[in-house]
Amino acid sequence: MFNPASRQNWNEFQWEKEIRKDELRINRYFQALRVCLDLPGEEEMIFKRLMSQQDLVPTGVEWSQQSLSEFYAQHDEEDEENPPDDFCHRAGYDLLRQLDRQAREWNVVFAAGLRGSFLREGLALTCRFGKLLSRFSNFIEIDDPEMRALKISLGKRVLADLNDIFGSLNMMMRRQKALQGPLMTIADNLQHVREATVDLLEELRNGDKK
Repeated sequence: MFNPASRQNWNEFQWEKEIRKDELRINRYFQALRVCLDLPGEEEMIFKRLMSQQDLVPTGVEWSQQSLSEFYAQHDEEDEENPPDDFCHRAGYDLLRQLDRQAREWNVVFAAGLRGSFLREGLALTCRFGKLLSRFSNFIEIDDPEMRALKISLGKRVLADLNDIFGSLNMMMRRQKALQGPLMTIADNLQHVREATVDLLEELRNGDKK
């Protein structure tokens, strides 16, 4: 069970630590999945394996008192929540659309031009774009002034995700020079998003409101 009071008055560094823990939990899940895949009761086995690792337990959550069905019920309720009515009018929405366009441009390059020997790297970059879009959407959705620290932490993780994508694009431009043109265009457009995100974070830190 989750105790919301445990996260009241958190600063951006505490939130960032929790976000990193969440990412580690996802990584450990996929590691466990390789071992438990297709075994009877695989989901219960993975859940118990993750529960037993204290460094994965979210702050304020008593995993020992939560069953797998309760865990899924809680996350199903979260997934059913709709975006705010004014979502498309919030600061950063234009950047989210730009990210979506660049993700689609990358998928076109991936499908039409990337060498088969780079399939794994290509799929990894597609996943990075998906993670970035989800993270940026969460960044925009938070509009509560009391959750400013969380929003700043998410913005910082957006910048880290963008840096990872820049690294992947640069690597592919070096290894397949014929794709330098379209990949450079994607990188340039992402740089604009990065600079605008830095500006949004600066406004948040200064206490400005959009």
